[in-house]
Amino acid sequence: MSQGKAILILGCDPQQQVFFHNTVQVKGGYPVIVAATGEECVGLVREGRIGVALICCGGNPAALRERVLKLRGLAGGDLLAILGGCAGLAPEQATVAHARAIGADQLVPLPVFSDLLLRLLAELYQLHEQRVAIAAQRRQEGEQARAVEERRRNRAELPPKYGELLGDPPLTKQEYEFITPARLKTIMEVSELLDRLDYYQTLGVERETDKSAIKRRYFELAKLFHPDLFHHIDQPELRKRVYECFKRMTEAYHVLSDPDKRKAYEYNLSTKRTRETLRYMDRGKDVKAAGPQPLSAKVMDPQARKFYQLALANLKDGNLKSAKMNVQFALQIASGNEELNKLIRQIDEKLKGG
Repeated sequence: MSQGKAILILGCDPQQQVFFHNTVQVKGGYPVIVAATGEECVGLVREGRIGVALICCGGNPAALRERVLKLRGLAGGDLLAILGGCAGLAPEQATVAHARAIGADQLVPLPVFSDLLLRLLAELYQLHEQRVAIAAQRRQEGEQARAVEERRRNRAELPPKYGELLGDPPLTKQEYEFITPARLKTIMEVSELLDRLDYYQTLGVERETDKSAIKRRYFELAKLFHPDLFHHIDQPELRKRVYECFKRMTEAYHVLSDPDKRKAYEYNLSTKRTRETLRYMDRGKDVKAAGPQPLSAKVMDPQARKFYQLALANLKDGNLKSAKMNVQFALQIASGNEELNKLIRQIDEKLKGG
C-alpha cells in the first residue's frame, strides 16, 4: 500500500461499515474513508490520495454500475482500482469479465469473508500502482514529445553537414545565437580533425610562439570553449565535442608550457608525424589532461569557477606554477573570493617550500 493512500468505501449500511472498519482498517492496516457518494471525495480522488474504492450496492447490479461510472468520471477516477460488492451475487458472476462490463475491476458477493476481501484489496492496490506508473510514463513521454516538437519548430538553420553530424535533438535558434556560427564552425572542424592536429594547431599558434603567448592563447580559448559555458545547451553530441576539444586544448597547453615536455614533444614530432607523435607520451601513457571536474559551490561565478577548477587539476598533477596562474586568472574575475585567496596562499607556501 502506498503511504497516505486510503480505501474509499461507498454506499455501505451501518452493519457493513462496522465489518469493513474491523477488517480493512484494524486487521488489514489500510486507512479507510467512508462516504455515501463519490462526489463527496472529489478532491481526494483528484489528488491521488485514494488508491482503491469498494462500492456496495445491495442486490441491484444496475445501480452498482451507475455508481462505478460516476466514480470513474471524476478527475483521477480512471486510476482507481474499483471493487464492486453486490448482495446476492452468484459466485460465477464474480469474474473480471463481469466486473469490466460495469466499469469495475473486480466483483465480490456480499457478505464476504474478511480474508478474501483483504486478498482482493491487496491485488487491487497493485493494479492501482501499475496504473499510476503507466500514467506517469505516458505523461513523461508526452512532455518529451512536446519538447522535441517545440525544438523542431524552433530549430536553427545550420549548415547541412553540421546538422547531420550533430543529429537530434536539433539546436534551437536561441542556442545557435548564443554559440555563434563562428564558434560552432571551430568546434565542428577541430573535433573532426582532433586526431590529426598537433598541439600547435590545436591551440592555433605557431611553432615559435613563446610560453607567455601560449598562456594568453589558452585563456582566450578557455573563455570560448570551456564546457561550463555549454551546460545549458540541450544537444549531447555538441557538448561531447566541446568537452573533447577543450580537453585536448588543455593537454596541449600543459605540454607546451613545460620546457622539458615541449622539447621532447617537438623532437618526436619532427622525427615522424604519426597519430602517436601528435600527442605527448610520458612513459608510454598519454598525458591525462584535466577535463571538467565537479564545480565548487565556494566559487560562484562560472567564469572564475572554471579557472579555479583548472587550478585544482594542476595541483593534482603537481604543477604549482600553472595552478597559481589559474587562480590569479580566477581572481581577476572574482576578486576578494575567500576560497581563491586561501588557495593561492597555500600554493605560495608550497612554492616557497619547494
